[in-house]
Amino acid sequence: MSAANSLDLLVIGATGSQGRAVIRRVLEAGHRVRGLTRDPRSKAALALAARGVTLRQGDLDDSSSVEEAMRGVDGVYLVTDFFKNGIAGEIRQGKGVADLCAKLGVKHLVHASVNGANRASGVHHFDSKGEIERHIEALQLPATFLRPAVFLEDLTEKQYFPPASWGMMPKLVGPDRPVKWVSVEDIGVAAATVFARRDEFLGKAIPLVGDEKSMTEARAIFSRVRGKRPFALPMPTFLFRRLISEDLVLMWEWLASHSMDGDVATTRTLVPQPLDMETWLRTRAQ
Repeated sequence: MSAANSLDLLVIGATGSQGRAVIRRVLEAGHRVRGLTRDPRSKAALALAARGVTLRQGDLDDSSSVEEAMRGVDGVYLVTDFFKNGIAGEIRQGKGVADLCAKLGVKHLVHASVNGANRASGVHHFDSKGEIERHIEALQLPATFLRPAVFLEDLTEKQYFPPASWGMMPKLVGPDRPVKWVSVEDIGVAAATVFARRDEFLGKAIPLVGDEKSMTEARAIFSRVRGKRPFALPMPTFLFRRLISEDLVLMWEWLASHSMDGDVATTRTLVPQPLDMETWLRTRAQ
């Protein structure tokens, strides 16, 4: 990429799994990256700094710190965290970032939403992201919405507590009902694409799907790739709802009767080779 086409980008949630994936891809594309993080001295933040990311300390509940980090950038990648902040907290933070983008005239906001945000699903973390989307639209911001399906990382990454997915999804979604999946890595590829092809994707909401597999198929793939069955932790639904997450129960119950939007063919408009479940598991096993 020529210097003339290089962008200054702010990635919010830089040290999270999505933020890191986006940063990898936009750096590869030749852009300059600022990473917003609460702790620039953390191991994850220092690893980003070693790759050339300019770290900016800030908190989404401290608008002045976010404004300072955002000043002068061409684009912003926004990811919010329902499971840490709850419905009201996620909406407040997302709307706050959108308001700052409007104030500072940011040319492109890429919002990490979710597949189902437009569906009035009753799933709280779908509905909260949908409210953020509508606020962005009401401000008439130059924006793109990425709507990923269920994360493949739910099946293996500790932060997503895989035993819950393996134990509860077959029970609540149904063992043979197809589920749409996408890898966080491919969300990063999609983000880099929409930043590079801004005019093409402004005003669009794009579902991201890398594969469609039931939990029965997922279990067979996992066993074939890893040579063992995945560890599952089934429990009574009321207990899971109380101890782990009510909203995951709501999502899985919704998936039992609703299909997420999009397909692999649509995703290829942004991600030339989206990872299917088996390919993704093999890359994680290396």
